[in-house]
Amino acid sequence: LHYHGSEVRGKKDNVDPIRLDAEHKSDVILVSTPDLLNYVKNEKAQYFPNPVDTEHFKKPSFSVSPEKSLMIVYNRMDMQWTTDYLSKNNFNPASYTIIDRSSNPILYSQLPTVLQQYSIYVDIKYIDGLLLTSLSKTAVEALASGLKVLAHNLQYKEGLPEVNEPEYVVDRVQKLYRM
Repeated sequence: LHYHGSEVRGKKDNVDPIRLDAEHKSDVILVSTPDLLNYVKNEKAQYFPNPVDTEHFKKPSFSVSPEKSLMIVYNRMDMQWTTDYLSKNNFNPASYTIIDRSSNPILYSQLPTVLQQYSIYVDIKYIDGLLLTSLSKTAVEALASGLKVLAHNLQYKEGLPEVNEPEYVVDRVQKLYRM
């Protein structure tokens, strides 16, 4: 069983019988970000990062304007909170390109092309009353594409984290199957 976020985040008291049955029948429960361990109260749960396809997401061969920023939003995000948070911390969300992925889906095959038009990806997500502290999958894909990522703590991150490198994740998969 592998959780990516919305199916468990913010649902601490969720006693969905189907979910509980699936967890009970699973040999292991994987969560894609460390914060999700707070929502899966099961000794079989463990953090298992999403690998990034570094052949698909890679730095472009051309340069991009150094201050061109992108924020991708979803229908569950509180955009007003996010823009207020950025503004009160001296960031200008009005200068960002904002794409609502709920109403304007971006195909996985097209995401690298979209990301490569920008130099900064804003990964500040306030959903269901929570400021998410883990990098989103799109953020780590942006890092692999050479963008800086503005994280929840208003610090910039650069470079793909080792835990999202395909080789690292393959090693983890092999260890799981040896359990």
